[in-house]
Amino acid sequence: MLLTAHRKLKGQPAAEVDRFWMTQGRRIEQHLHATASEAVAAFKAFSAAGLVASAADRHLVNEAQRLLAEGGR
Repeated sequence: MLLTAHRKLKGQPAAEVDRFWMTQGRRIEQHLHATASEAVAAFKAFSAAGLVASAADRHLVNEAQRLLAEGGR
């Protein structure tokens, strides 16, 4: 959804882009942040149980951690 939003907004007037990110875009970012937080928490519980994640899953967790470190967008 975030990538689609960026693509749709490309070339749009700045006022329209700003309006999008203050409304619908902000909700998308909030959902993305919440999902990343849940993924990181689940991975911590998974690891604490002594389980091992696949490389693909570890990559997704790293992306979630990066998103949280950057604070969103």
